[in-house]
Order: sequence, then structure tokens, then C-alpha cells
Amino acid sequence: MQSLRDLGVKISEQQAEKILKSMDKNGTMTIDWNEWRDYHLLHPVENIPEIILYWKHSTIFDVGENLTVPDEFTVEERQTGMWWRHLVAGGGAGAVSRTCTAPLDRLKVLMQ
Repeated sequence: MQSLRDLGVKISEQQAEKILKSMDKNGTMTIDWNEWRDYHLLHPVENIPEIILYWKHSTIFDVGENLTVPDEFTVEERQTGMWWRHLVAGGGAGAVSRTCTAPLDRLKVLMQ
């Protein structure tokens, strides 16, 4: 319970005991590595779309040169205009970085 509290997740003692009992297969009330692994890999889920949404936003498509692009935006992000803000922020960052670094790179080449 303390570890979850440190992460900002508050659960009751009954909830913690329920989680522990669902993970504990041999009844010792201690969780070994195999029980931990099996629980998190094989535990049935209730909300598949939420898991898919999490994986969509946690996976990153690497296009090289330390640039990353998310897979796609959610419906809420499209409706609120979040995609537009990302586009403007990315364009602005690219323009500023090229404007600031190009003269320095040219100067570096000339001095070589």
C-alpha cells in the first residue's frame, strides 16, 4: 500500500488484500517473481479499448534523428484541437532550431 501511495495511487486495505490474494497462487501471501509475471501477463482485463488507447500513446514510431511521432490522435484530441497545437509547436521548434543552428554550422565549416 505504501508503494502505491508513493506513486500517488490510494487504495484501501481491503483492495490491497484483494489484489494480493488474486496474485498469490500458492496461498503464502507472498508474491514471487513467477506469480508477479503471470498475474501481469495473463490477468484478464475488463476494458480492452482503454488498454488499446494506452498502447497507442505509449508506443512511439521512430523516424530517425531523435524525432518521434505518435501513432495517431484520439477523437478527443482531434475535437479539442490538440493536433493543431502539436503541429504548430513542432513547426515552430523546427524553424527556430534551423534558424539558430544553420549559421553556427556554416561558421564552423568556414573555420575548419
